[in-house]
Amino acid sequence: MKILSAQQIREADKYTIEHEPISSLDLMERAAIACFRWIITRFPKKENKILVFAGNGNNGGDGLVIARLLHNTGYTVKIVLCSVASENAKDFESQLKRINQENIEIESWKPFDTPHYSPHLLIDALLGTGLNRPAKGDIAQIIKQINAYKTNVVAVDIPSGLFADDNSNNDGEIVRSSITLTFQSPKYSFFFSENQQYVGNFYILDIALHANYFKQVETLKYFITSAFIKQNLLNRTLFQHKGNFGHACIITGSKGKMGAAVLATKACISSGAALTTSVIPEVGNIILQSAVTEAMCITSGNEYIETIPNQVYEYSAIGVGPGIGNNTETQHMLKLIIQQYKGPLLLDADAINILSENKTWISFLPENTILTPHPKEFERLTGKSNSAYERHLKQIDFSIKHRVIVVLKGAYTSVSLPNGNVYFNSTGNAGMAKGGSGDVLTGLITGLMARGYMPQQAAILGVYIHGLAGDYAAKEYQTESMTAGNIITCFSKAFNEIYSEH
Repeated sequence: MKILSAQQIREADKYTIEHEPISSLDLMERAAIACFRWIITRFPKKENKILVFAGNGNNGGDGLVIARLLHNTGYTVKIVLCSVASENAKDFESQLKRINQENIEIESWKPFDTPHYSPHLLIDALLGTGLNRPAKGDIAQIIKQINAYKTNVVAVDIPSGLFADDNSNNDGEIVRSSITLTFQSPKYSFFFSENQQYVGNFYILDIALHANYFKQVETLKYFITSAFIKQNLLNRTLFQHKGNFGHACIITGSKGKMGAAVLATKACISSGAALTTSVIPEVGNIILQSAVTEAMCITSGNEYIETIPNQVYEYSAIGVGPGIGNNTETQHMLKLIIQQYKGPLLLDADAINILSENKTWISFLPENTILTPHPKEFERLTGKSNSAYERHLKQIDFSIKHRVIVVLKGAYTSVSLPNGNVYFNSTGNAGMAKGGSGDVLTGLITGLMARGYMPQQAAILGVYIHGLAGDYAAKEYQTESMTAGNIITCFSKAFNEIYSEH
C-alpha cells in the first residue's frame, strides 16, 4: 500500500472527483459513511452521548455528516462548531444547511475552563490533512479543550494539529486521539513514536478513491499489507527436493548466550530453508544439538567463535550476530565474512555492535547486506537522534549511502532499501518487546534468503511473518507472558494465513 504525502492526498481526491466522476459533496458523504459504520460497530450503545467538534473546512464537513448519520440512527449527538478558517468551505456550508434541518443540538465554540458536558465519545473533525502551520491562538485553545475531556476521542482522518508528513517544527497544539480513522492509506507521520500519543490506534477506511491514481502516483513510502505479501510468495512444486530450497548458515552464540543461538537456529529451520547449519563455540554444542535436532553444527573456539571454516562461504545465505560477543577473534571473523562472502548476508546484534566499533568496515559491506538493528544499536552506528522521525531519515540515508538494507526494529518496523524506498510493517505487537525476538527475526530472514528470496523480498516478507506470528502468539499466550519461542511456534499459523489464498 502506497503512503501518500498531504499534497498527493489532495490530488487523489481531485482525481477521483474528475474521473469517477463524483461530486466533492458525495465523496465527503462516502468518507463520512465509512467513519459512521466503524463507529456504530465499536460503540453500539445508542444511549451514549457523542460530542462532535467540527471545524468549518472539509474535515468539519465530514464531522457534520457523521453527526447527522449518528443522530438519525438514534444516538444523542451534540455539535460544537469551530471557526478554524476565515470562511466556510463550500461543502461544509452544504452540510451545515442539512444539519440545521435536523433536531441536533448545536452550539458555537466558546472558551471554558473545564468540560461541562460528559460524552462517552468525542469526534475530532476540526482540522484535516490540509493543515500547513502549527495550531496556535483560538485553534490551540479549542484543541486544549478537546484534550481536557476524559473520554474516547476519535479523530477523523488525522488528529487535528498533526501534520500528515513532517512534524519536526510543529510546536502547536495537537489533539490526543484514542483512535484515528484515516482515509484510504495511512499518513506518514503515524509511524513515529513521538506522534503515537496523538494518533492512538489507527484504522484505514477504504473510501474508494480512484484506483488509477494509486497505480500512477510515485512514492518512496509503503505500508506492508497481506495483499502485497501474497504477490511475492514462492511456491513448492511436487518434484522439487531439498537441494532446491537452500542451505542457510547462522553464526551465533558464545558462553552464556546460547539461548540466542537456539532461537535463531530454530527460526531458520522453520523458515522454509531446506538445511540449516549453525556455527557455534564448542561450549554450546550439546545445548544446540539437543535443542534443535534438525540443525547441523560446526564448532569454532571454546567459549566464543574464533575462526570460520571454509565451507561456510559455500552456503546459500549467512546470518551472523546473535549472542556472538565482541572478542578480538570474533571481530576478525566478522571482518573476513564481510570481505570474502559473496552471497546474501545479514548482520544482527553483536555483529552490528562490532561494526559500530569498526566503522571503516561499513564500506566493505556487500551490496544489499541486511542489517537488523534495534534503535539503540542503530544509534551506535549513526549517532543519537532527537526523534524517531530524525532517526528514520538517518536510516534512509544510511541505506542509500552504503547500498544496504536496514531493518529498523520496533513498532511498525521499517525496511529501507538502497534505492530510497522504505516499507513500514503492519503486523506485530508490544508483547514482542522481549529478549530473543530479534534473534528469531535473524533466523527467519536468513532462512528466507537461503530459500530463494532476494534480500529485499526476504527482509519485507520476514518482518511481516515475524509480526504476524507474534500476533498469533499474543492471542494464544497473551502479550505479557508470550516469549520469543512462542513466536516460532506460531510461524506455521502465519505461513498458513499468507499462503491460504495464494
